[in-house]
Amino acid sequence: MTEIVPLSFRWDGENMVPLKRFVPRANQQYVVGEEYRLKAEHERSEPEHRFFFASFHEAWTQLPTDTTERFKNEDQFRYWCLINCGYVKSHTQTIVRSESELVRAIQKAMLDDPYSIIKKRGNTLDIWAPKSQSRNSMSKDEFHKSASDVLVFVCEMLGITVDELTANAGRAA
Repeated sequence: MTEIVPLSFRWDGENMVPLKRFVPRANQQYVVGEEYRLKAEHERSEPEHRFFFASFHEAWTQLPTDTTERFKNEDQFRYWCLINCGYVKSHTQTIVRSESELVRAIQKAMLDDPYSIIKKRGNTLDIWAPKSQSRNSMSKDEFHKSASDVLVFVCEMLGITVDELTANAGRAA
């Protein structure tokens, strides 16, 4: 059976009609005469998306050098913040029995997701992979909450309020 992927439709007053570019896919994944449950998804707003990333960039530029030097780039810092705010795609624990096993486990984790956080406790590795904020990975509501949580987290690090941070970012978005 073909995997059912979300498609965009337009209500014409009587029928939900797939947008023209989605008709071939609709014909692949739906059977004429079958009933399907429809769930409306509201796209996240582009201004909100831009505003979050502008605000986060503003926070990144205000961080002390000793903090920014811990991260390769702004994206790595953002994923670290997401993990610390609980937006985790996966958390695994791996028990290692030797130094070579430890190195292999770390290399595999970094290949799987280069933005993972890895902590060693004794012979156990804890590996947290961040949840992506992409439109395909987070709903509008989850993105809104993650953006808010991350900005609060970063502002606490900076010792400022979100309003103080976003006053500058609002002009950049």
